[in-house]
Amino acid sequence: MVHEWGPEDLEGVEPEVTAEAVHRQYVQAQRPTPALLQITFQRPPLHYMDPDFLRELQGVLAEVAFDGRLKVVTLTASGEYFSAGLDPAAMRDEDLFLTVDLFHRVVRQVLTLPAVVVGLLNGHAFGAGCVLAAVCDFTFAPEGVRLGHPEVRYGHFTPLAMLLYPRLMPKNRALYLALSGEVVDAKTAAAWGLVAWALPADQWRTQAERFVQHLTGMSTSVLHHGRRAFWASVLSNWDEAVAALEEIYLVQHATTPDAREGIRAWLERRTPTWTE
Repeated sequence: MVHEWGPEDLEGVEPEVTAEAVHRQYVQAQRPTPALLQITFQRPPLHYMDPDFLRELQGVLAEVAFDGRLKVVTLTASGEYFSAGLDPAAMRDEDLFLTVDLFHRVVRQVLTLPAVVVGLLNGHAFGAGCVLAAVCDFTFAPEGVRLGHPEVRYGHFTPLAMLLYPRLMPKNRALYLALSGEVVDAKTAAAWGLVAWALPADQWRTQAERFVQHLTGMSTSVLHHGRRAFWASVLSNWDEAVAALEEIYLVQHATTPDAREGIRAWLERRTPTWTE
């Protein structure tokens, strides 16, 4: 069973709500109504996630973790990318454990929020960015957006992809997406179950905003408890599974010569030379 799965009592907390945007360096949070929190990534052009970015996102999510009035959280960015994943500069030996741990904590925070999470994929989502799109309850994307795990070409995989994708799509598609290094377009991702809707570029955001408005008009209780019931059933062994994945990735894989060569090649913008 999952330990400490989300807040037990969400009714007594009454945080201050403001329509003004709260500006941090990398993450912008705006609360236009008590029912809606809008989170926008602000680390262009790729919106890479490094420890500073992840800590800011942790802080935003922590502020609403016990908010009984919140119904919907949206995640988006600006430009051509939603997020290209973990920052390779933060994946070198001395930083890798911290970066991966922080990302896993952020994903757990997303899964245990008391509100429905809607991903608004303004652009491409790779690596950890693709996983973050996958853990949103509903994800909208324009048809031209691409998703996948190109980090595999540089000797790395995203551990949580191995946990989440088999629960969202058939095994062969999950492995193709997580381990081939290839990317797919949003229409394919929608057909496979990774995103909810892939729509024409001139329609997707309008449709997404209508859906968000629809959700904010629903019962807070049914959204909170229905979402919690869904993820508790889909990921009932979350803590144990993540611990096993971290052992494989951080202890067994990340210390290999090929994993280290992959990061060097990524940062040096060259093709890796594999030794194994």
